[in-house]
Amino acid sequence: MWYRLSVADRESGAETSWDVEGHDETEVMHKAEEKGYLISSIEPIAADKTPVGKIEAEEREPSVGAIIHYILPEGPQRGAHRPAIITHLWSKDHPIHAGLPDLCVFKAKSDDFIAPGPVVMVTAVDYRECTFAKPDAPGTWHWPE
Repeated sequence: MWYRLSVADRESGAETSWDVEGHDETEVMHKAEEKGYLISSIEPIAADKTPVGKIEAEEREPSVGAIIHYILPEGPQRGAHRPAIITHLWSKDHPIHAGLPDLCVFKAKSDDFIAPGPVVMVTAVDYRECTFAKPDAPGTWHWPE
Protein backbone atom coordinates (compact mmCIF):
# COMPACT_ATOMS: atom_id res chain seq x y z
CA MET A 1 0.00 0.00 0.00
CA TRP A 2 1.17 3.52 -0.74
CA TYR A 3 0.67 6.50 1.55
CA ARG A 4 1.15 10.24 1.14
CA LEU A 5 2.79 11.85 4.18
CA SER A 6 2.91 15.57 4.90
CA VAL A 7 6.01 16.06 7.03
CA ALA A 8 8.24 18.76 8.50
CA ASP A 9 11.99 18.47 9.05
CA ARG A 10 12.78 18.59 12.79
CA GLU A 11 15.79 20.90 12.31
CA SER A 12 14.78 23.34 9.58
CA GLY A 13 11.00 23.12 9.85
CA ALA A 14 10.83 22.78 6.05
CA GLU A 15 7.59 21.10 5.00
CA THR A 16 7.19 18.60 2.17
CA SER A 17 5.14 15.61 1.08
CA TRP A 18 6.38 12.07 0.52
CA ASP A 19 4.90 9.00 -1.17
CA VAL A 20 5.84 5.99 0.95
CA GLU A 21 5.17 2.28 0.51
CA GLY A 22 4.41 0.19 3.58
CA HIS A 23 2.20 -2.57 4.97
CA ASP A 24 0.20 -0.14 7.09
CA GLU A 25 0.16 3.42 8.44
CA THR A 26 2.15 2.46 11.53
CA GLU A 27 5.06 1.11 9.48
CA VAL A 28 5.06 4.19 7.24
CA MET A 29 4.97 6.58 10.21
CA HIS A 30 7.87 4.69 11.80
CA LYS A 31 9.95 5.09 8.59
CA ALA A 32 9.35 8.86 8.58
CA GLU A 33 10.18 9.24 12.26
CA GLU A 34 13.45 7.29 11.78
CA LYS A 35 14.42 9.85 9.13
CA GLY A 36 13.80 12.71 11.59
CA TYR A 37 10.49 14.03 10.26
CA LEU A 38 7.43 15.26 12.15
CA ILE A 39 4.27 13.93 10.51
CA SER A 40 1.37 16.35 10.09
CA SER A 41 -0.89 14.05 8.02
CA ILE A 42 -1.00 10.66 6.32
CA GLU A 43 -3.41 9.42 3.65
CA PRO A 44 -3.60 6.25 1.56
CA ILE A 45 -3.12 6.73 -2.18
CA ALA A 46 -4.01 4.53 -5.14
CA ALA A 47 -2.16 1.22 -5.60
CA ASP A 48 -0.52 2.51 -8.78
CA LYS A 49 1.11 5.28 -6.65
CA THR A 50 -1.03 7.99 -8.29
CA PRO A 51 -3.26 9.85 -5.84
CA VAL A 52 -6.72 10.55 -7.20
CA GLY A 53 -6.76 13.92 -8.95
CA LYS A 54 -2.97 14.40 -8.89
CA ILE A 55 -1.10 15.19 -12.10
CA GLU A 56 2.17 13.32 -12.15
CA ALA A 57 5.28 15.47 -12.53
CA GLU A 58 6.26 13.60 -15.70
CA GLU A 59 3.06 14.90 -17.35
CA ARG A 60 3.91 18.54 -16.66
CA GLU A 61 6.18 20.62 -18.81
CA PRO A 62 8.01 23.55 -17.25
CA SER A 63 7.13 26.92 -18.75
CA VAL A 64 8.15 30.53 -18.19
CA GLY A 65 6.06 31.93 -15.32
CA ALA A 66 5.42 28.56 -13.64
CA ILE A 67 5.72 28.51 -9.86
CA ILE A 68 7.92 25.70 -8.56
CA HIS A 69 9.93 24.80 -5.43
CA TYR A 70 13.70 25.27 -5.26
CA ILE A 71 15.77 23.44 -2.62
CA LEU A 72 18.37 25.71 -1.04
CA PRO A 73 21.91 24.45 -1.72
CA GLU A 74 23.80 26.39 0.96
CA GLY A 75 23.63 28.37 4.17
CA PRO A 76 21.91 27.70 7.49
CA GLN A 77 18.64 26.89 5.69
CA ARG A 78 20.30 24.34 3.33
CA GLY A 79 17.69 21.82 2.15
CA ALA A 80 14.70 24.07 2.83
CA HIS A 81 12.16 24.53 0.03
CA ARG A 82 11.57 28.04 -1.33
CA PRO A 83 9.09 29.21 -3.98
CA ALA A 84 10.54 30.19 -7.32
CA ILE A 85 9.32 31.30 -10.73
CA ILE A 86 10.74 29.97 -13.98
CA THR A 87 12.14 33.01 -15.83
CA HIS A 88 13.78 31.31 -18.82
CA LEU A 89 13.94 27.86 -20.43
CA TRP A 90 17.07 26.83 -22.29
CA SER A 91 16.38 25.21 -25.67
CA LYS A 92 16.20 21.42 -25.67
CA ASP A 93 19.13 21.26 -28.09
CA HIS A 94 21.46 23.47 -26.02
CA PRO A 95 24.78 21.57 -25.62
CA ILE A 96 25.09 22.19 -21.85
CA HIS A 97 21.78 23.39 -20.39
CA ALA A 98 19.34 21.44 -22.61
CA GLY A 99 15.78 22.19 -21.47
CA LEU A 100 16.81 23.46 -18.02
CA PRO A 101 15.09 26.48 -16.44
CA ASP A 102 16.55 29.63 -14.93
CA LEU A 103 14.77 30.64 -11.72
CA CYS A 104 13.96 33.64 -9.57
CA VAL A 105 13.99 32.22 -6.03
CA PHE A 106 12.14 34.04 -3.25
CA LYS A 107 14.00 34.11 0.05
CA ALA A 108 11.99 33.58 3.24
CA LYS A 109 14.77 34.55 5.63
CA SER A 110 17.75 36.85 5.31
CA ASP A 111 20.13 33.93 5.83
CA ASP A 112 18.64 31.74 3.07
CA PHE A 113 21.52 32.65 0.76
CA ILE A 114 24.77 34.51 1.09
CA ALA A 115 23.58 36.87 -1.68
CA PRO A 116 21.78 40.02 -0.47
CA GLY A 117 18.22 40.99 -1.36
CA PRO A 118 14.80 39.31 -1.24
CA VAL A 119 15.31 37.19 -4.39
CA VAL A 120 18.14 35.22 -5.98
CA MET A 121 18.53 34.35 -9.66
CA VAL A 122 19.84 30.85 -10.42
CA THR A 123 20.72 29.43 -13.82
CA ALA A 124 20.15 26.02 -15.44
CA VAL A 125 18.64 24.17 -12.49
CA ASP A 126 18.16 20.38 -12.59
CA TYR A 127 14.78 18.79 -11.84
CA ARG A 128 14.45 16.13 -9.14
CA GLU A 129 11.14 14.68 -8.04
CA CYS A 130 10.95 14.45 -4.25
CA THR A 131 9.80 11.17 -2.74
CA PHE A 132 10.52 9.43 0.54
CA ALA A 133 12.87 7.03 -1.27
CA LYS A 134 14.68 9.90 -3.05
CA PRO A 135 15.06 12.74 -0.54
CA ASP A 136 15.50 16.34 -1.55
CA ALA A 137 18.61 17.22 -3.50
CA PRO A 138 19.90 20.73 -2.65
CA GLY A 139 20.19 22.99 -5.68
CA THR A 140 17.37 21.28 -7.62
CA TRP A 141 13.73 22.13 -8.31
CA HIS A 142 10.45 20.21 -8.22
CA TRP A 143 6.75 20.85 -8.61
CA PRO A 144 4.95 22.00 -5.45
CA GLU A 145 3.65 19.13 -3.35
